[in-house]
Amino acid sequence: MKHTMCKLLAVLLYLVLLLTGCASKETTWQEQYDLGVRYLSEGNYDEAILAFEAAIQIDPKNELAYIGLIDLYGALQNQEMVRSVLKEALEQCGETESLQEKEEELQTQEKPEQAISDVPLEGYPKSERHDYGDNYYSIEDFDAYGRKIKEYNHFSNGTYEVLEYNEWGEAIISTQYLADDTVAGVWQWTYNDSGNLIEFVTNDYTVTGNDSSNYSQEKYSEEDATIVLYKLYRFANGDYTEWEYSYEGRAVTISVSNLSQKYGTTPMEAQFVYELGSASNRIATWGPSWDENGIIDITVFERSKNGEDVRSVNLYTDGTMEEF
Repeated sequence: MKHTMCKLLAVLLYLVLLLTGCASKETTWQEQYDLGVRYLSEGNYDEAILAFEAAIQIDPKNELAYIGLIDLYGALQNQEMVRSVLKEALEQCGETESLQEKEEELQTQEKPEQAISDVPLEGYPKSERHDYGDNYYSIEDFDAYGRKIKEYNHFSNGTYEVLEYNEWGEAIISTQYLADDTVAGVWQWTYNDSGNLIEFVTNDYTVTGNDSSNYSQEKYSEEDATIVLYKLYRFANGDYTEWEYSYEGRAVTISVSNLSQKYGTTPMEAQFVYELGSASNRIATWGPSWDENGIIDITVFERSKNGEDVRSVNLYTDGTMEEF
């Protein structure tokens, strides 16, 4: 009898510990989830990410923390991470109603809306002229469906620009002309199937005529054109500066290659690592500065997602940093 009572007490003790552990787990998950929601509402994205991820570690079968992360990355326009978190959530939690809604939202965002009705509009195609005075005017051409397909801008000094648009109303090519009809420059924009800008290229022929040009190329993230991945600036004399950017959390690795023929035919190369104050911030770079011994430093401008300046620093190849 005594032995049976001991076994019963042991079982009861195990059940109490088990229930206590579950309650503790639930409380801890709720605390982390509530922290994530609070940080997200405050725009403190880095802390929100940590809190939601901690909640998922505690209970990977609860969809709410996943949804919090999906909403967070959606606010940052990071579609790659939205897809990644959604995939994990579906694997762990299954096709719940809320996750199905998020899946449908993602599919809608990644598929451009039809630009215009496929029914021809009355009064189209047509052209419209707008006069601004002093021989400055523009002419806009529309197709039969009301889409602007071309724009001609004539400036007071006799130069002019011709813009061409895609079916979604996005500029795809701009050709600039001098007053004598010589091509002065060509700009081109490239978009992915979701309508996001992924590349911008310029050719400026005004320096030495049409035989050579200043050339630039910029490439952006497929999900967010404010995240730059690559930049190239090549000058008519053959000098160039090339930038590459890789991102891991808040750390941005910046690789720069610079050819200045004044100091030889071998490019100068350097690599820097910059830590963003927030994962939602963006960077722009300027420079580099150099001498006969190589690259000295670069300038980094950190900005919030809405374009406000956050921080400006010089990063030196010796590993030091100077804020200004």
